[in-house]
Amino acid sequence: MDNVHKSFLNELSGLCTRYGIEQINTDDSERIRFEFKDGHTELRFKNYTNDVKWFNDVISIDSRYEVELDTY
Repeated sequence: MDNVHKSFLNELSGLCTRYGIEQINTDDSERIRFEFKDGHTELRFKNYTNDVKWFNDVISIDSRYEVELDTY
């Protein structure tokens, strides 16, 4: 997970505490998740529990990989 995604989850957790949000959930479907997209990156999670400060089933995706060429 990149630092931007980590920062986002930390700030979202703080907002949940600030506004008294105890849980963020989706339904029980394995296919339904919270999903945030920004360009070629994606951040998904299944749910959040405020009392233990956990985002569950987190997936962070960068859909591209830049190759660095070696020079010989």
